[in-house]
Amino acid sequence: MAEAAKLCKSLIDNHEVSQPAVLLLLRACSYSTKQMDQCVAYNRRAIELNPDFAEAYSNLANALREI
Repeated sequence: MAEAAKLCKSLIDNHEVSQPAVLLLLRACSYSTKQMDQCVAYNRRAIELNPDFAEAYSNLANALREI
């Protein structure tokens, strides 16, 4: 999981990818490692990029519930 998160972060940090799908992968990594603050941030960023992305809203609610 750590390697997947590292790869996704590298893509975003290098501005190569800013797709909501990559952010959701990071969200999954954060959620599985109980890093809920990061999980919330990734979901919010995905929603900013695509306000109609229902999965991101659902994932955001789940992360907030965990907090």
